[in-house]
Amino acid sequence: MGASLFSNNILELTVDQLHFLSYCSFYKSLSELPEDERPSDDVIEDDSKLEAWTKERFLKRKKENMMSQSNNNRSTEVFRL
Repeated sequence: MGASLFSNNILELTVDQLHFLSYCSFYKSLSELPEDERPSDDVIEDDSKLEAWTKERFLKRKKENMMSQSNNNRSTEVFRL
């Protein structure tokens, strides 16, 4: 196990510490995306562009999930007589 970033217990973290960890996790997840899905460095370095990229990706995933669920609902219909 590595060294702890903060000296206090995770249940005792301040709001600022939790926000910091959230940002770290977000940026780490960006770096772990496949290269063809990852935003460019220019986007990552610009908060407005990154926010727009994140919203666009969220809406795209939401639409894909809705279409997938719709297709699954159609394919699993059971007719009873």
